[in-house]
Parts: sequence; structure tokens; C-alpha cells
Amino acid sequence: MRLKTRSSKSARILAAAPLFLVCILEMSCGETYRPVAQPVLGPQPDPAAAHFVISLHTNGDNFQVSGLCTPSGTAPPCIADPGTASRLDVSGDTNVGVLTTGILPTHAALLPNGSKLFVAGSDDTVTVSNTSSPTTVAATIALTPGSHPVFVHTTENANIYVANSDNDTVSVINANSNVVTTTIPLPGGSKPIALAETPNGQKLYVVNQGSPNAAVINTQFASNGQSTQVPIGAAQVWAVARRDNGRVYILDTTGKISTIDTSSDTVINFASAAAGANFMAYDKTFNRLFVTNPSAATLTMVDVSSDPPTAHTPIAITPASTSPCTTAVVPTSVTVLGDGSKAYAASYQLDAGTVCTQVSVIDTGTGNVSTTIPLSQSTDASAQTGCGLARFRVFTTSSGGGTNTRFKVFVSQCDAGSTAVIYAFQSGSNPADTFNNIGIPAPLSSFPQNQVSISAASQAAATSTTPAMTTYTYTVASGSMLGLGANVSITGMSDAGNNGSFVVSGASTGTFSVVNASGVTASGQSGIGISILPQNPIFLVAGP
Repeated sequence: MRLKTRSSKSARILAAAPLFLVCILEMSCGETYRPVAQPVLGPQPDPAAAHFVISLHTNGDNFQVSGLCTPSGTAPPCIADPGTASRLDVSGDTNVGVLTTGILPTHAALLPNGSKLFVAGSDDTVTVSNTSSPTTVAATIALTPGSHPVFVHTTENANIYVANSDNDTVSVINANSNVVTTTIPLPGGSKPIALAETPNGQKLYVVNQGSPNAAVINTQFASNGQSTQVPIGAAQVWAVARRDNGRVYILDTTGKISTIDTSSDTVINFASAAAGANFMAYDKTFNRLFVTNPSAATLTMVDVSSDPPTAHTPIAITPASTSPCTTAVVPTSVTVLGDGSKAYAASYQLDAGTVCTQVSVIDTGTGNVSTTIPLSQSTDASAQTGCGLARFRVFTTSSGGGTNTRFKVFVSQCDAGSTAVIYAFQSGSNPADTFNNIGIPAPLSSFPQNQVSISAASQAAATSTTPAMTTYTYTVASGSMLGLGANVSITGMSDAGNNGSFVVSGASTGTFSVVNASGVTASGQSGIGISILPQNPIFLVAGP
């Protein structure tokens, strides 16, 4: 009996053993054997979705126009007002903060990590701000009187470099302490105008508009204050570095693009974009240059993926079909989307005191202009604003983008006083490469106000893609024509819905439009519009 009992117990234990083993395995392996449904996650938001663009503006009299202000702001005294830099939120197309800069700012640059903005001012200052606090000046760095800084640039997070046109020097600023650590002299009469640093931060190339030679600074030994010369053969206007650090491309006033071998700092070959070329944008995705030529009204694409570069047939930049201006187009800048698919050339026309701005969209695969987007029409008030002598009367850049944050193109319009926004890809019901009167106005200016006499109003109802708009017919009583982004206060209209304070969202000769749901179509009225002018955007820099 005893043996039988034990035998039965053993049999029961052996029979239960497999079930016990399965339980142990299931507990030890966790969810591997549990019938639990796992969620399938869709595409996650772009971790760099909070893109931004900095818009730089001048405000007040330009010393190049009136002679009333010296670059150093000393004698005779400078009467211009401080400029500003606005941080524009890409996702919301809004201005999220305004920074006061030095007088007549000329150029701006961000550290590669986007944490700090540096702005060169004609009053011999460099204004520093933390982009996380866009309204606060972190430091104002005083340069040597008479420097006249015109360009700031870096590919490092530790140092930033400043080209000083009037005293032929390059200043080195420690980006952590905001202190000038070294000032590097260049040969007399060099008049540096632009800078290009290799992506690895080892060499800085200085473009000189007063010399046939470019300068090279070894940044590892910048403290010794020395530079070497690279013969280019003509005055230069722009430079870019290739992504592999091996080549730098320098554009000169004859339209020649010199290829610099950075290992030997010698010119090894050339390409040509024709005399008058003024600006190059680099497409690091496909190793191409895009060169604007205001004199020839062309854009040239240059393949620099191998030596020597290959220049393609220049692309003609022609006026928008609806442009009221009839003069030749003047392309001044170009930007390339981060994926290399499209380039955007910003240009303007100056016609009998009216400035018409536009953007030409180039399919980089075919090399053809796919569409031309008209932007705004403004009065040429260069005697007051200096826009006619600005280095970039219109300038363009493209924002960062990705799968979930699509690229946008921004265009600063000096005369219009605003920055236009173009969606490079379809957004909701808005088609790609269209301008839907999205203009971000610059901060208010200290210029005298405009006054216009309004004789009629026309109301357009809201649609699925546009808000309700009121378009006013007017003549100028004092000042100049109203431009895109101007703030206008309307009074005296017999229909109360046509009165109020608005931002001009559309403008052409004799009419302007505002977003206004209460407007009424009416004619024969005698309203008055008072406009406080905006400052004048002259440059854009895209954040990471």
C-alpha cells in the first residue's frame, strides 16, 4: 500500500510537471506568451519641428543715402534709429519676439546649434541674444571705432567671425563670453564683404571687394593674427564651402567661380555665371551651387560634386504674368529646400516709383521655372528707407523641414516692410507654391506716418481657403503708397464695419486689402487711412 501510494503521488507530480513548466516559462518570458495586443504607432512628430527664422530690419535714415550718419556713429552724429531682429515661428507664421539691435544692422548669423544670434550693426557693434529669449539683448559687443561690420559667420559653436569693411579686419568673438578675443588685420584696402568657414571649423575664407585676392585664416591659430592670400584675379562678392571641407567656391565680380583646394589653398579650376552675379546658395544634398545674376536676370545651377564644376545653361528669370511692373526683373537671392527638390529665386522690378516683388520656383531636376509667384507692390521710398542701396532689396531663405514639418520659404521685402511666407508643399487646402497674402510685418518704424484718402470699399466673403476681406480704393494724401504688412487705421467711413485698425494683407497701385469680416461694399465715401510704416527687412537667417 505504501509503495502504491508513493507511486500514485509520483505519477500525479509527473503529470503536472509540464503544466508547471509552461507556467514558469510564461512568467519568466513576460509578454512573449501573453495574448496582449500591442499598439502599432504611426509616424512620430519631427523632434526638430520647432523651426524658426530670424528677420533683420533697418529703421530710419541710411547713411549711404543721406550722408548724415557715419558708419561709426561719431561725427557727424548718426540720426538713424536702432534696428530690430524678429524671431518668426515657422509653424504659426507669426512674430514671437523682437530684439533691438545696433543702428543700421547689416547682417546676422546663428550659432550652428541655434542657441545664439549675432547681429552686425553699422554703429560698430555686434548685438548678441539668446534665441530662447528673443526680446532680450544678452550682450552688446563694441568693436573698434570705424570698423563698420558687414558680415558675421561661423560653423562653430565656440567662436563667431566678423568682417569689418572699413578698417580691413576680421574680429574673432568668443561665443561663450561674448568678448572679442582677436582682431586679424588684412592688407590695406581689402574691404572684406563676406566669409565662408569650412564645416569642420578649421579654415575661414575672407571675400574682399577691394582686392583681387581672398584671404585665408587658420582658425586653430587665429590668435596669432595672421592670414594668407589666395589670388582670385578680381574683386569678390560671395563664397561657400563644400560639405566635405575639401573645396571652397568664391564668386567674383566677373561672374567667375573659383574652386579653392582647401588642402593647399590654391585655385584649381573655374566655372562661370556671367558678369554681374551677386549671390550663391549651396545645396548640400546634391552638391550644387545656385547663382543669381541681377544684371542678366538669370539663375545658374552649377554641379560641384566633382572637379571641375559643371555650369548648366542659365535659367531666365522673367516677370510674373500678373505683375503691374513692366521693367526687367532683378534677381538678388536664391534658396534651396533641404531635400534639394526645388530652388526659389527672389527678385524685384522697379517701375516708375513702384517696386514689384516675386519668387520664381525652379524644379531642380529639370532646371525649369515651374511657376512665378507675385508677392507685393510698394512705393519706392528709398530716400527715406535706403532700400535702393540695401545689399538685398529682397532676400529669401527656406526653413527646416521633414516628414511632419514641411518646408516653407520666407522672403524679406525691404520696400514692403514685411516678410512673405510661401508654402513649398500643399498645406490643407492651400496648394504648393502659392502666396496666400501671408505677410509678417516688420516692427513699427519711426518714419513719418502716411495718410490716404479712401473713396470706396469692396467686400469679399470668406471662402474655404481665405478669410473675409475688404479692399479699399485710395489716393495718397501724404507720404507714400501703402505696402504689404503696413498697419492702417481707417476712420470716417459711413459704414462702421469699414472702420478700424488693420494690417494690410494685399496691396497694389491704388488699392489695399485687409482681413475684415464686418466690411460693407460701398462707393463715394470719404474715409481717411493713417498708416504707421513698418521697418525694412533686409536679411533672413534660418534656424536649425
